[in-house]
Amino acid sequence: MARRLWASAALVLASVAGLMPLSGGCASNGAADDGRLCTPGNYVFCRCADRSEGTKLCKPDGKTFESCQPCTTGEETGTDAGELPTDAGFQPVDSGPPPDAGIAPIEAACVGKLAVLAGAGGEQDLDALAGVYKGNGVFEVSVSHGPALRSNAKIVLTGTSLIGVYLSRYSFIVGAKFTTSWSAPVSIGSAMTDAPPSVTSLGTQAKMVYRGLDGLFYAGTYNAGWDDATSPAEPAGDAGSVRRSAPSLAAVGSSLVFGFVTDDQGLNRVSSSGSTWGAPLKVPAATAYFDAPALVAMNGGSADLIMLYTGTDFALHSVTRAASNKAWSSPVVVDDSAQPIEPPAVVEMANGRAMVVWKASNDQAFYSIYDPGAAMPWSAPAGIVPNKNPTVTSTPAIAESKCGAEIVLAYSEQGGGVSLMRYASGAWKGPYPVGGMSNVTYVGVGELP
Repeated sequence: MARRLWASAALVLASVAGLMPLSGGCASNGAADDGRLCTPGNYVFCRCADRSEGTKLCKPDGKTFESCQPCTTGEETGTDAGELPTDAGFQPVDSGPPPDAGIAPIEAACVGKLAVLAGAGGEQDLDALAGVYKGNGVFEVSVSHGPALRSNAKIVLTGTSLIGVYLSRYSFIVGAKFTTSWSAPVSIGSAMTDAPPSVTSLGTQAKMVYRGLDGLFYAGTYNAGWDDATSPAEPAGDAGSVRRSAPSLAAVGSSLVFGFVTDDQGLNRVSSSGSTWGAPLKVPAATAYFDAPALVAMNGGSADLIMLYTGTDFALHSVTRAASNKAWSSPVVVDDSAQPIEPPAVVEMANGRAMVVWKASNDQAFYSIYDPGAAMPWSAPAGIVPNKNPTVTSTPAIAESKCGAEIVLAYSEQGGGVSLMRYASGAWKGPYPVGGMSNVTYVGVGELP
């Protein structure tokens, strides 16, 4: 089956051979409380005169920068004198006229709280797009030139903000923060990867786990800003001797668990309750196709985790972890027809339920709901848009709704734009188009309470 292939480490390393080592980006809000524009010793994106990308070093005063590197045709665009690079932050774009009437609008409670990220994903595409819902079906959309999306953005609620992370150009992991508006997207510490990172919330902190270019696992912590994001997250007694998929991370209380697949068809999980990680343990009877699984903590019920993965039969399977004794269940097939061509996405629901969404071989997106009290725990697969299911460019992004629904979903339609769907009371509402976002591949969505 055709499956998405991520850029090889060799090509990525060749792309960054001329760049200085990265150690991070500007302060997450774009300006620190003491008037600094960036963190001394860190790097931010910049643009050379020929429009190629580079990085520039923040000087010790936190207000000025060294020259943009590696520029071969003269100075960078913008200025070094106390300003961020011209292309660093989000700039407003025309999001078009209000959408046509005829559909119940998104709840007024979501005004200023519903946020979207998107990007085209091609090698020549440089832009990251950000949207904020402003009411009456209208989104305020802005663009940042440089740290483009190369994966869906993972967006989690952390404290009173949304923290988004995604794979970007040159194997950087890029982060942005949303409170009332999106901060400038910047590279996170020294983190570099060839696959989408995974992030989860720990209340006022966020944790990220990713596979480095060396094939090993690393972690980063967000606490009013990202650390260098190079803490080892290697399972105890495991030196990465087998090829491993990108990880999927979830938090249960203060404990962290991430899952991954090895090329021996094993579905593995690793736990941590402190600064070290336990041994990798295989989920019994699970044989997995070499794709990243999807993992989320449950909201109620007897299970505290659910993990979705593509089996060697190419069908979607699930396993759950009992909250009482941490034992993993036997695999359950979602449906024989549920056969993702990309890693799925999963989100928790009330009363121990969960929803999984995937992109099928016909490029349409489908969903199924897990209900442990039902005779068949997974509902029959159905299209995300009733009676008019779209073809999508990537697996839709889903998140727990915080302002009036149960779930919010974002997708990018082939040959079209970005739209949202909202699930509440057993039915979907939408689609709600995000004006100003078109011809993109990757998306991310989140809501503030």
